[in-house]
Amino acid sequence: PALADLCRKAMAILPEDRPATARAFAEGLRSWMDGTSERERRHADAERLGEQGRARAARYGALKREIDQVEAEIEGFAGRYKPWQGVEEKAPLLAARKRLSSLRGEAGLELAEALRLLEGAVLEEEGHPGARAALAEIWRDRLEEAEARRDGEQVSLALTMIRRYDDGRYAKVVAGTGSLYLGVEPPGAQVALVTQEDRDGILVTKSERALGKAPVGPLELPMGSYLCVVRAPGFREVRYPVHVRRNRSWSGCATLLRDGEIGEEFVLVPGGPFLSGEGRTASLREVPDFAIQRCPVTFADWIGFLGALESEDGPEEAAKRIPGTAGDGPFVERAGAGGYRILPLVVTGKGRERCAREHGGDFDLRVPVIGVSFEDAAAYCGWKTRTTGREWRLPTEEEREKAARGVDGRRFPWGDLEDASLGKCRDSREEPAQPEPVGAFPASTSIYGMVDAAGGAWDWTDTWMDSARHLRVLKGGAWSSPLSNLRCSGRLGYEPTIRLAVTGFRCARSLGPPAAPG
Repeated sequence: PALADLCRKAMAILPEDRPATARAFAEGLRSWMDGTSERERRHADAERLGEQGRARAARYGALKREIDQVEAEIEGFAGRYKPWQGVEEKAPLLAARKRLSSLRGEAGLELAEALRLLEGAVLEEEGHPGARAALAEIWRDRLEEAEARRDGEQVSLALTMIRRYDDGRYAKVVAGTGSLYLGVEPPGAQVALVTQEDRDGILVTKSERALGKAPVGPLELPMGSYLCVVRAPGFREVRYPVHVRRNRSWSGCATLLRDGEIGEEFVLVPGGPFLSGEGRTASLREVPDFAIQRCPVTFADWIGFLGALESEDGPEEAAKRIPGTAGDGPFVERAGAGGYRILPLVVTGKGRERCAREHGGDFDLRVPVIGVSFEDAAAYCGWKTRTTGREWRLPTEEEREKAARGVDGRRFPWGDLEDASLGKCRDSREEPAQPEPVGAFPASTSIYGMVDAAGGAWDWTDTWMDSARHLRVLKGGAWSSPLSNLRCSGRLGYEPTIRLAVTGFRCARSLGPPAAPG
C-alpha cells in the first residue's frame, strides 16, 4: 500500500500533488524498501485498535459493576416476595431480572469486541505495550472470576493468556505464592503441616512435615489447601484447615481445648473464615470456635430420649415425639413400660439384608433418626442440656456448612468430584434407596472428623430461610436426594413442624462467643 500510494503521487496530474523533488521521491522509495513506512502504518493501526479496545474494555468493566449492583438488588428482593404473589406485585423483581439478563448479554458483547480489537492491535504490532497490558488485565480479572467459581478449565485458560500477554507485571499473580501465619493459645504446641492434593476431584494427603512449636510463620506456601495439625499433651488435637489463595496471606489462631471442654461426642471446628456458597453467591464468612456432633443423632439416641420423656412426663408426652411421617406412619413403637423399638419399615428388602450382613443385626439402632421435626430436634437439645449440664443446641447454617467443607470452598466434604459412591444419596446403591447406618460412606467424613457430612439425612439448623420466619434451613442432603443436593452449599427450607422421612439432625455447642442467631 505504501509503494502504490507513492507511485500514484508521482504520477499525479497536478505538480503540487507530486513529490516536490526527485530526492523526496527517492526518500519515499527508500523508506518503503527498508520497511519504515510499513512499520509506521502498522503502528498507527495498532494505536487505533488499541485505543478502541481499551474503550470497550472500560465499558465491559462498568457493565460488570452494574451487574453486581443488580444482582445485589435481586438478592434483596428474595425475602420481599412470596411465590404465590402475582406478577404485578413482583414487577420490581421481574424488571430487575430482565435488566440483569440484558446487562449480561451486553457485557458479553463488549468483552468479545474488546478482545477482538486488542488482539488485532497485537497482530498489527506484536510488541504493542498498551494492547498487551490491556489484554493481560482482562485475563487477570477473568482468572479471579474463574477461581471464585472453581472453574478449573477457565483458570487454566486465563493463566495461559496472562502468560502470553504479560510483560512481567503479573508474574506474582501467575506464580500464586502466598503465606501462612498460625498462632496457638496457649503457645508452645507442636504444629505439623499436611499438604493436600487433588486426585481426580478427591482431596487426599500428599505429605506431612513438622513446623516446630507455635507460633509458626510467616511461612511462604504455594496456593492450595493445607491442614495444620496442632498437638500438645493433655489437649484435644486441633485440625486447623488452611486455604492459601493466590497471592494472599492466611493468618489465624488455634485455641487448644481439653476433651472435657469439647465433649466426647463432638468434634472441634476452629473459628475463622471459610468460603461459603458457590459461584456468584460465594463469599467469605466467619464463625467463632464451636463443636458439632461427630455423628447425627441415631434411632438409639432417640429411643433413649423417648424413654426419658416417658419416665419424666408420662407416655402421652413421649408419644408426641414418636418419629414418623403422615404417609408412612410411626417409625418407632412403644414396647412395654418405658421401652421403645424401631419398626422394620425404616429399612426393608434387599437393603435390609445387606445392612444386616455388613453392619450386624442391630444396625437399625445406628441409622440416623428420621421423621423428626425441627421442634422435635429442639426438644431433644433441651433435654440433653438439662440432663448433662452442658449446652446442646442445633447448629446455625453457617456452622453446619463449615463443619462439612472446611475453609476452601470444596463442593463436597471429599473434594469437587460428583460421584454417588462417595456419599449416601439416591444412586449410591444398586437396590432402591433407603437409609443406612452412620459411617457407611467414609469419604463423606469432613476434614474435622464429622461423619456423614453429606448424605444420610438432611440436618435441621437453627437458621431461618426467609425473613418472615416460616421456614428453617436444612443442610447436607439425604438418602433419597439426587447427588447435587449433597453439595456443602446446598440447602432446603421446611416449616419447623413438618416431619419427613429425610429429616434428621445433629447437635452443636458454642466454645467461644455465642453464635449469632439465625
